[in-house]
Amino acid sequence: MKLQIIGVGSGLDSFLGDTSMLLWKGERAILLDCGTNVFNELLKIEEESEKEIIKHIDTVFISHPHADHIGSLGKLLGYRYYRCGGLMTKITGATQAVKDYLQITKPISDGNVILDVSLAEGIDLMTTEHIPGMYSTSCLIDGELFYTGDTGLSMLNSDYAKVAKLIVHNVASENIPLIGHRNCTQRFIHIGIDSLANSTTAEIRAKTWLAHYSEDALDFLYQRVDQYKFAGLLEKGMVLEI
Repeated sequence: MKLQIIGVGSGLDSFLGDTSMLLWKGERAILLDCGTNVFNELLKIEEESEKEIIKHIDTVFISHPHADHIGSLGKLLGYRYYRCGGLMTKITGATQAVKDYLQITKPISDGNVILDVSLAEGIDLMTTEHIPGMYSTSCLIDGELFYTGDTGLSMLNSDYAKVAKLIVHNVASENIPLIGHRNCTQRFIHIGIDSLANSTTAEIRAKTWLAHYSEDALDFLYQRVDQYKFAGLLEKGMVLEI
């Protein structure tokens, strides 16, 4: 399997792109999150590489319904159906949120036509803690890739982290409290790199790549990555072997 990185940003960093990636299993691809700029980025990659990509994405995992994770899903589904010969797309993860989203994006995408909401084979889900009242989830694919989506708590002490060959975890320069709860010391929407590093072992850190970070924190995060010996910070355009 190969992991192709589409974007690595926090949602407010247009240069880094919305955090998203393609897991290639031969000619088939699973798209992990589909934020606002992801569809256009996929078109750009197709044009630059002169290779078809979108038609090979038969499954999409949506971690939660924030725009930087679901914002261009309607375009992707519509393109696969109307421009790629009626291709169906399986959706897993936050499927109820996807159903609600598709009610808004019609007629660009119609759940009765192009959406097969089903748990994709080989993808196991684990709930994460991100925003109170919003369902958010991580996924373990084929027991090898663990993608956390967004979480304010470390997932590096979970059973999924122990068995995975490669982990992609969201990170911030410091713990980011819930909006309106700046004095809160226990509930966060994104976990900081120090807390993340101290939550686990050197063995787990060595196979953990970090994403969903802010551009202005790059220098600091690179220093901390070296200090804690994480696998690294993901960057747009990277391709990793699993």
